[in-house]
Amino acid sequence: MIKNIIPGIKGQLSSNKFRYDVAQHEVSNHFCWHVVAAYRYGMLRGDRDAMDAAEEIMNMIADGQTLSGTWYEGKTLVSKYATVTIGALSKYYFLSGNEKVLNALRKSLSYISKLMYPDFSVSGAIDTRNRYSKTFAPMNFPAAYSLFCEGDEVVSTFVTAICNLLKGKRFVGSTQGIAMLVENYRHIKDDFHVHPVEKFTLYKETVRIPEEKVLILKDGKWVVDMCCQTVKMFGSRWILERQNLFGVYHDDSGLFIGGGHSIAQPQLSCFNVISAGKLYYTHDEGELTNANNGMNLVYGGRKCNIRFIFEGDALKINYKIEGLTPTERAYVNIPLYVSLNEPIQVNGNEVTLKTDPVAYGIPENGSVEIKGRTISLSCEGVLSYPLLPYNSYIVNHEKSFEETFAIITCEFEHNMSELTVTVR
Repeated sequence: MIKNIIPGIKGQLSSNKFRYDVAQHEVSNHFCWHVVAAYRYGMLRGDRDAMDAAEEIMNMIADGQTLSGTWYEGKTLVSKYATVTIGALSKYYFLSGNEKVLNALRKSLSYISKLMYPDFSVSGAIDTRNRYSKTFAPMNFPAAYSLFCEGDEVVSTFVTAICNLLKGKRFVGSTQGIAMLVENYRHIKDDFHVHPVEKFTLYKETVRIPEEKVLILKDGKWVVDMCCQTVKMFGSRWILERQNLFGVYHDDSGLFIGGGHSIAQPQLSCFNVISAGKLYYTHDEGELTNANNGMNLVYGGRKCNIRFIFEGDALKINYKIEGLTPTERAYVNIPLYVSLNEPIQVNGNEVTLKTDPVAYGIPENGSVEIKGRTISLSCEGVLSYPLLPYNSYIVNHEKSFEETFAIITCEFEHNMSELTVTVR
């Protein structure tokens, strides 16, 4: 502690880079816990200098919060790891009583709650760290949320899920979050009442966060979450490329289209544009539509649009590319969020997804059924499996089917550049 963390904290006070990064809302989640550790060390050892350094740093972090209520990593949004930063601030507040930090926590509650699906899993389309949609959302539990009325549902959901885990019910949890359970649980306010939570519905209406280019559409049982921020960092082991820009969730099926990003795997990108010998698979520009119905994107100079239309119990997704020349090609990719040994249907035939690679042609108006939802195409396409996405935590990138995708791909030419996908 004395040799590493304390000097590291104090060193940041004279670091112009650190001050610049914080001013740009860039904060490492684990560094926030170093600040907490330094403050606690100072309390235990009567080291006022350590406490003052930690206090100054934490005030800078609170001031560096974005308008939307979060902090960036790799110059872009994270959702799952945002709870690690929030957990550190929560612990720091209970140690220090710092009101500025408490205000930052209240603001962060709005951000993180907007990114949760009704089953309390987290949006992978918005997060550029890793894909965590199969696991319960918080990695660290911010007990300070129990101090806010609007935090009741978040805290109740987390406590209920942990109780279900301890009772032996099926629950996929975060080991990091569970490890912090006792440490955080003791800070929940004494008179907090845990109420039963069947599904997370704190935000029932469509959510738009324009400064982050985030739009979350909600209609009945449907949730469509999207983010069209561009890629800010390439070549990082920990920051993924923004490729799969949206996810589709249904109350009866969970997440089944989308599920997060990868690195250097164009098959996961919404669009691939091939022009003049180059492949463009990440977008150069992105904006939300004013009508709150999709995204306008640019890949390799070509305008690419995605629109979402709710019609009764169906969702229609329209893809369109403008300006393709006869010597250019483009592809639309639709990632299906699947699991090893999951049964799906392709053109009415049942297929069980094993470890062997497979590909199936889908004719015009053909369909794929997954998790109880039927996906129909207005033009022919190909379903291929498996795509094993990049995982920062796997050494040497050995194959792992812990996370896997099936991909529907449709080819565009200059005279055929529109696709409608109907999901029921």
